Amino acid sequence: MAWHGGSTAGFAADARHYPDSGISIVMMGNADSRRLGAEPQRIREAVLEAVAAE
Repeated sequence: MAWHGGSTAGFAADARHYPDSGISIVMMGNADSRRLGAEPQRIREAVLEAVAAE
């Protein structure tokens, strides 16, 4: 993955593996996106629900 411009200062990654589904999800964002309402847990839940529905 290539980053275009900017700095990685304040950048955070959150990785989770769900053994039951064999899915690994990596959420990445900076402190600003988290303050603006990014909700990694809700995003992970939505992804797992979408995969389960298939």
